[in-house]
Amino acid sequence: MAAMPLDDLLRLVETLRARINAHGDLLGQNETRTRYALIDPLLRELGWDTSDPAQVVPEYRSERGSADYALLGEDGKPQIIVEAKKLGTPPRSAAEQVINYCTLDGFDYFAVTDGGRWELYETHRRGDLKEKMVTSLDIEAMPLIETCQHALALWRPGVLAGSVRPAEPPVLANMEGTPIPSQSDPTTQMHNIEGWESMTVLKPESHSKPSGIMLPNGMTKNVTSWINFMVELVIWLANENHLTEMHAPIQYGNRYILTTGPSTPDGKGFTRERQAGPFFVETNYGGRDMVARACRIIEHTGLDPAQFRVRLRD
Repeated sequence: MAAMPLDDLLRLVETLRARINAHGDLLGQNETRTRYALIDPLLRELGWDTSDPAQVVPEYRSERGSADYALLGEDGKPQIIVEAKKLGTPPRSAAEQVINYCTLDGFDYFAVTDGGRWELYETHRRGDLKEKMVTSLDIEAMPLIETCQHALALWRPGVLAGSVRPAEPPVLANMEGTPIPSQSDPTTQMHNIEGWESMTVLKPESHSKPSGIMLPNGMTKNVTSWINFMVELVIWLANENHLTEMHAPIQYGNRYILTTGPSTPDGKGFTRERQAGPFFVETNYGGRDMVARACRIIEHTGLDPAQFRVRLRD
């Protein structure tokens, strides 16, 4: 079986993640945009030439139903049926209808995806829909390495060899010929990605601007300014339940930098407040001061600021 260029897959997943972050509203308007920008690139990276009718049949139809893609085996028969939805559509909502179609036509595997999330099922496995699931992935939320691990269940050489399952970490390492960082050690994982610097050592110059923030789970978010950086960080901390109302208010020196409302306990208010999820944050700082205050907020949650990284613009 040919080796999978894991570096290319990692880079693509990071690109797709940034694309969702930057253009999610546009891609969520219709299925065609989602397929063109998110689904087709991943299928091609996994070895499925979407322009070759001997490998992929788009808009596949049979007497019993239709699907957005049929991934073909060497005998020309569908190995995996793929149902696509526009970005933001829960894949599970389409799975019930797809499984009936695949059962009637005798297809062994099917996948449903909105471009950001993928769910892969074995049609004839015993049990309910949840028990039939082979694997799932979430490009936005899962660590990069883990996302690739689960995506490799759709790797064409593996599918043709009858191995429709996620890759194990040792397999990933063998594909590259180099050790893969432990998923339990996100600091190590982030250290190996060029262009990212830990927030505990980052000292940005006055003219520098951020382009992205990497979180402890490997997820990355595109940011356009230091204000955007602070807002995205606090929203993520809140969404992951690391930052709760019990942590607020938070001070840095004698100034309040985070509260649960637009006013501060001392009555002075913020100079330039921005709402970040359920919180309000002070953003009247340059890059170096903003990073220092972001570290203070992270420390209040009990997390280690060293596990958060920032990428600066060239």
